[in-house]
Amino acid sequence: MTSMSGPRVRLRRLRPDDRSWMLELEQDPDGGLAGRAGPPEPWSDADLDAYLERHADSLLYAIETTADGAPVGKCVLKNHDAKNRHAAIGIAIRSLTQGQGYGTEAIALLVDHGFRQYDLHKIKLDVRASNARAIAVYEKLGFQVDVRRREARYRDGAVHDVLDMSLRRGVWEAVREELFA
Repeated sequence: MTSMSGPRVRLRRLRPDDRSWMLELEQDPDGGLAGRAGPPEPWSDADLDAYLERHADSLLYAIETTADGAPVGKCVLKNHDAKNRHAAIGIAIRSLTQGQGYGTEAIALLVDHGFRQYDLHKIKLDVRASNARAIAVYEKLGFQVDVRRREARYRDGAVHDVLDMSLRRGVWEAVREELFA
C-alpha cells in the first residue's frame, strides 16, 4: 500500500524528494532518532542512505498533513516476523509539530495497517521510560508495558531506562472500535 489517510494526516511511502526534510528531522534533538547517543550530529547524505538501507525491508512512511501536505515526521513498520505474526513500529515527529495529535493518528493508521494487511498478532515498540508524552499516546492506543530494560539507552550524557511495549490484535480491535467509530 502506498498511502493511508486519516482526518489530519496521510502516510505515504518515502520519495527521493523527501531527503532534505528527513535530514532536518534527524538534526532535531526532540524529533529525530530517540536512540542516538548525545546531541544530534549533522547527518550527511551517506548517513541517510545508510538509514534507508537498514530499513530496505521495512515499510517507511512520510507523515504529512492532509490540510497542506506538509511533512511532519516519519514512521516505520519493521522487523516483520511472518512466522510469529509480530512486527515493530517506530516514529519521529518534528518537535515544532508535536502535541497536535499527528503522531497519535499516524501510529493508529500504521497499527491498523499492520494488523489488517499483514495479519499480525502483536506490534511492538520501545520507548525511553522518561518520555511520558509518548507513553501516554501508546497507552491510549492500547499498548502495554512488557519489560523495563534498566539503563539500556545512552542519550544526552546519561543512561535511560527503556520500556518494551506491545499491542495485541484483540486489544487493538477494542481500541479501534472506539477510535474509528
